Amino acid sequence: MIIFSLFAFCFFSYLFILVSLPVQIFPEFFFYPWLVSKGLVQYLSFFDHHGFLTSILLAPFSQNLFALSSIFVATQLIQFAIIAYLVARKIKRPLLYFLILILYLSFQFAVVQQQLWYDAGMAFFLVVAWLFFEIKREHFTWLFVALATMIKPTAFLFLIPVFLKSTRKKSIAVFLLVWDLAIVYFISLRALDRLWKQMIVFNYSYIQSTYKTFFLGIQLKLLLSICVVFALLLLYLYKRKYKNIPLLLMMLISFTFFFQGLSKLNFALFVPFFVLLIADVLNTKKIRRIVWAVLIIFSLILVRDAYKTFKDNQKRQVYLSASVIKEAKQVGSLMPGKNEDNVLVVGNRVELYYYLDALPREFTPLHFPWVQKIYNRPLDFTGIQYIVIPKKMGEYEGITPQVKKELTMHFKQSGQTASYTIWRYNKE
Repeated sequence: MIIFSLFAFCFFSYLFILVSLPVQIFPEFFFYPWLVSKGLVQYLSFFDHHGFLTSILLAPFSQNLFALSSIFVATQLIQFAIIAYLVARKIKRPLLYFLILILYLSFQFAVVQQQLWYDAGMAFFLVVAWLFFEIKREHFTWLFVALATMIKPTAFLFLIPVFLKSTRKKSIAVFLLVWDLAIVYFISLRALDRLWKQMIVFNYSYIQSTYKTFFLGIQLKLLLSICVVFALLLLYLYKRKYKNIPLLLMMLISFTFFFQGLSKLNFALFVPFFVLLIADVLNTKKIRRIVWAVLIIFSLILVRDAYKTFKDNQKRQVYLSASVIKEAKQVGSLMPGKNEDNVLVVGNRVELYYYLDALPREFTPLHFPWVQKIYNRPLDFTGIQYIVIPKKMGEYEGITPQVKKELTMHFKQSGQTASYTIWRYNKE
């Protein structure tokens, strides 16, 4: 009863924190799913170097930002409930149980930071997969591991510990079946080769071209604190001859995902398996004072960082703020006769397409130099009636010579808002 009371206290405290802050929804999580919901084919109709699953799953909810935020909150709470349940199976001491929950919540909140991103989604599916391992439902384990690999192909690394832990090796058939269905789906859309080139080949070449600068801008304090605890834990595991190798491998592999991007969000996979490993280790032997000291100190550090994250997020300007949404709708009011196919937005302002209910004419509506270098295609201006141009261009934005030529020859400014000028096709 005490354990359950502690869980309930942490759960509702976490719920209060999650709903009291806005969720940062990046274009990949509202714009790409929205394009899929409009009938466009991922990789074939628009460029996307991420896994396909998030856009497909979120497509039915993509026209409602509140629904997307609710999905984020729900998955975070479910993941916490699973972690709390798995820890409770190992730890029976109320104080230690509470301390581990605080460790998880503080670490998780400081890492994910109310941001809907791929690593957090992949972590959710893998935690669910591990739950099914613990309750002896391995078919579902392989199902959720398959789903995780469809968010990021690098999740295939987790097949190693999952296969080692599996007592029913034939259950891997579920994993293979799910991927077979996905392959058949993209073959039917004639997009399988595009999927391979964008999700695998492009990412591989991109990593090769940027690895020399990977360690710039790293948050050293966070990395060093993790490494210290990581080293102490491995030392403790070695001395105690730890037996749960699959769980240890899950944590080791999840730690390597940090080096893909060197941001806090890349720790989203590490946190749950780090906490589960701590609970498993503390369950095997008598707890020494040094372990208590390390746990308490690390928890206090993370509580402080989580509190700082909370205060920062209260002031943070989210990408789709009320003012951005209001101005996007204002742009639409200045464009009589606009439809799905006759609008071009210059730059990375894909939220305008979203709120104007206009499909992009470009294969790469999100502009980044490393993408444009490979997938740059000339625009077809046939049928375009309106061009929207930001007054202040961002880092990766600019008016191309082709757009400049069209503006000069065929368009005339017809309106403006605080941030945009609107140009209309001039029949004369």
